[in-house]
Amino acid sequence: MQANWDANTIDLHWYNGDTELTVPSASQSCTYDGTLTPPATIPTKTGYTFKGWTIRGLPSEYTKLQYIEFTGDQYIDTGVTVDQTSDVDVDFQSTSDGLVWLFGARDYNGTNIIHKFSVQYISSSSNKIWIQFDNTTSLEYGAPTGLTNQSQRLARHRVRLSGNKCYLDDNLIYTITDTYTNFSSVNTLLIGSNRASSGVSGVRFKGKIYSFVYNKGENRRFNGIPAKRNSDNVVGMYDTVSKTFFTNAGTGSFVAGPVAQ
Repeated sequence: MQANWDANTIDLHWYNGDTELTVPSASQSCTYDGTLTPPATIPTKTGYTFKGWTIRGLPSEYTKLQYIEFTGDQYIDTGVTVDQTSDVDVDFQSTSDGLVWLFGARDYNGTNIIHKFSVQYISSSSNKIWIQFDNTTSLEYGAPTGLTNQSQRLARHRVRLSGNKCYLDDNLIYTITDTYTNFSSVNTLLIGSNRASSGVSGVRFKGKIYSFVYNKGENRRFNGIPAKRNSDNVVGMYDTVSKTFFTNAGTGSFVAGPVAQ
């Protein structure tokens, strides 16, 4: 007797963000190990450059979560470095009405900062996001509207730092006009913290992160999806680029959000 096999057929759907595309070929069937044909229509979004398609699903060893929550002791070391072409896009909701690092990568020469690429959120006294880029000697400030009271500051937002431009909820809020020089960081990009002269900063993020995407030039370097590892229920972010599960590099544990549908 000889076993006979038929390849499984999978129904696939293409999404522009969270909305399924309605263009021809937006949905298709594919056999296991078959070839996919992406839709001919390229999605567009104001202020963004289309970088390609990403698989939304995770390996079966992981469960996708709506978010992971930082309590002020945790951070993730992405292992990637930044330069002047770097583009970070993070979907988050702060639970702290004070200054906390959302993400950052800084290099030091002794005690002097020589490279910066980071966002600190948010000053309740000035209602401003603190932006750092390149080797500027002081913090640059964006003053977006809609952050003038606590409920607005603690609402869900998206921040994007693309080169020397900072966006809040898809609106350009600040362009750093200091001399634009080439740089490449030695220290790696952190989620929920930044580098201090003595190591990782203790002023860490408190809140929920729904997604974290990092592009370097035209290349996607990190696509972090909140997830739980099924074998031991450890919470972290699964990077679909490196196919690596990133756990907490600080102390304590992330709090798992609800399971994503």
